[in-house]
Amino acid sequence: MQVTETVNGSIASTTGGSGSVAGAANVPVASVCHGIEIVAAADVIRGREVTTVAKCRLDAEFSGATYVDREVVVSGNLVTARTWHDSAPWMREYLKLLRAGR
Repeated sequence: MQVTETVNGSIASTTGGSGSVAGAANVPVASVCHGIEIVAAADVIRGREVTTVAKCRLDAEFSGATYVDREVVVSGNLVTARTWHDSAPWMREYLKLLRAGR
């Protein structure tokens, strides 16, 4: 069963499982702004490079990620962006991952 969710700025298409963002299926996951808190709480950004709104930088770093201040960052199957202002480049990168998975 596949589920697509939008929660607090994160979009995830998941099939369940654990170990990576969106489980063993390694499906594309997109997070913008405060959405980083969702993937941080799930402990799936450790060792990844991410971006987020500046006020969530410590959430990302505390969860083991490397924060960078760029409009969009792709780290494996995870695409992160700072704010809604970065929506166009964020969605371009996310759609690339979705298309690659066909």
